[in-house]
Amino acid sequence: MGNHRADLAMRFQLMDPDEPLKHQLYLKGTGQFEITQATSVWFTTSIDLTNNFNTRRPSDSVLPKVRSELNKYLTEGETGIDNFYIENRRNIRRETYVRLYAGILEDMFGGAGAEVLFEPFGKRWAIGANVNWVRQRAFNKKV
Repeated sequence: MGNHRADLAMRFQLMDPDEPLKHQLYLKGTGQFEITQATSVWFTTSIDLTNNFNTRRPSDSVLPKVRSELNKYLTEGETGIDNFYIENRRNIRRETYVRLYAGILEDMFGGAGAEVLFEPFGKRWAIGANVNWVRQRAFNKKV
């Protein structure tokens, strides 16, 4: 079984002193295929319809560039694969759940990770933790 959908979506970027409003209008296709009851493949791809993002104002951050290269992804990778990953969800104990995943996790990063959630029955609280190993993707969003 699987779920599929297509959406018209829009991105906005505010606060560039030279160009205070940048935008992208794009067609987004998403899907999910169940391999087993616990294992699924998820994907999202986007097709650029129009945008005015550019790289005229490069990032001058002295910190490691995690999100500051966004405009390169929106100009060199305006159309491409947003995510494509496999995940496995399990209930390892009565109140403890685990999720494992690997692949292209988002626009800028791919990798692998795990999430654990402890949710006591009948309580109004839960606690969870995530750990991830990621690697920055190419700006063109092909891989």
